[in-house]
Order: sequence, then structure tokens, then C-alpha cells
Amino acid sequence: MDNPAARAAHRAAADAGRRAAEAAGARSTSVTVTVETWSAAIGTSTATLSSTASTTLDPRPKISAISPGSPSYFGGGTLTQSDGQTLAPEYEIGPITTAAGSIGYTLAQLAPAGASTKRVYVTLAGDAFAGSGERYAVHQVVATRPHQITLRVHRAPQS
Repeated sequence: MDNPAARAAHRAAADAGRRAAEAAGARSTSVTVTVETWSAAIGTSTATLSSTASTTLDPRPKISAISPGSPSYFGGGTLTQSDGQTLAPEYEIGPITTAAGSIGYTLAQLAPAGASTKRVYVTLAGDAFAGSGERYAVHQVVATRPHQITLRVHRAPQS
């Protein structure tokens, strides 16, 4: 039996715990989801950037490396000491509290639908991420639990 009140209370408690972790300094990497909308299909000669909408997650979720990386030919990543090959690691972002009242995020806010005229990416900034942040593409969304969402991201071309 579904109990919306219990689910909302659990989400609020989870959100409070995530805020406490950030306040204690355990979550120093910021996560921003950005959607660029273009006037025409991206990559065509007539395409111009029409708008950009960004959502910075609050509280900051946990960031965990889930693989050492795959070869990266577009720049960025970490240079391995053994053979000089550039690697682009994959990360897991979350858990992120799902939306309930004034807290959390919807799936549409975290992983918006793409289109030929839209570019969606996640920027990780701070700590081990260079400069003002590094771009990642969402390649998996795990939303099997009623109170949290986790994103898995891989390195995207930097601009």
C-alpha cells in the first residue's frame, strides 16, 4: 500500500542528511545540469544558440568514480603515467532527492529529454575538476527507489 505521507517524510529526512554532509564539507563538488537550445539542428551552418537554462543541484550530491576511464580523444581527462594515453573516467552522481513539495528534483530536471536542437550536459566543478568545471553526458539514470535518483555520467567534449 502506498503511503504518500511516509514517502514525503523519508524524502525530507534524506534531503536533511544530504544537506548535513554538504555543511560538514563532505560534498565540495558542485553539479549543474545545463540545457542549450539552438535555432536549428546542432552542427548545421544556420544553428545559433537561442537560450541556456541551468540547474545547480542543492544540496550537492555525492560524486563517485565508477570506472578509471576509457580512451579520450577529445581532450581533457587524466594522462596516465604508463603510456601517455588520455583517460576519461565515469562518475556516479547521487543519491539525489526526488521532488516532493519544495525539496528535490524531478527526472525531467536531472535528465531532460534531448532533441536535434538541444544539448544537455552536466558540469562537475571543484576539487579534481579543472577550471570552472568539466562537462559530462548522462548515459544512465537509476530511479528505481521512490526517494532518490542517481545519474551515471561520462566525459563529454569540452568547449
